Amino acid sequence: SEDAQQWVSRLQDEAETPLLLAVDGVLVGLISLRDEVRTNASAVLNALRADGVERIIMLTGDHPKTAAAVAAELGITEWRAEVMPDEKLEAVRELQDAGYVVAMVGDGTNDAPALAVADIGIAMGLAGTDVAVETADVALASDDLSRLLDVRDLGRHSVSVIRQNYGMSIAVNALGLAVSAGGALSPVLAAILHNASSVAVVGNSSRLIRYRL
Repeated sequence: SEDAQQWVSRLQDEAETPLLLAVDGVLVGLISLRDEVRTNASAVLNALRADGVERIIMLTGDHPKTAAAVAAELGITEWRAEVMPDEKLEAVRELQDAGYVVAMVGDGTNDAPALAVADIGIAMGLAGTDVAVETADVALASDDLSRLLDVRDLGRHSVSVIRQNYGMSIAVNALGLAVSAGGALSPVLAAILHNASSVAVVGNSSRLIRYRL
């Protein structure tokens, strides 16, 4: 009926998903479902933008009206609605082909293909399906979106440690070359330098184990 269509349209505008109940072809009821936007979602997205993330795109299987309402609430300007799993995957590949490094965040089976091909696939913990967790590069044991910021910080810290390790290895090798050029590098000293380099790298890397988010 026209009244039912108006109700459906209004609910979709309010970011809700309406379900119509009919018996023998006669409408007898309407149920409306809504996924509440996490309270810190806007703050997390703003923090990512401030940190240099160029594009944030929402991919959802919801109706376009529902998607538009959620996107407006979160300040997301790019979104795609009624997206199937293969279309999410294609969206990730399109961004990669355009030169972007893509992080995909999801929690469902429908997200698994896109999580697998993204440069960084992040499965959100408690609500994440087994398939999503298995295909992702990072699995968060939490539904708190602010953990995405922690993942970013840990990634930066890891890169810093890797660069330090490279620097130490190069320094030790340069020292070995300088000593050997003077003819003072004995086999014993060479072995000591080699092992010292390995121990230093392992010791420096172990700091990541103690890193707390």
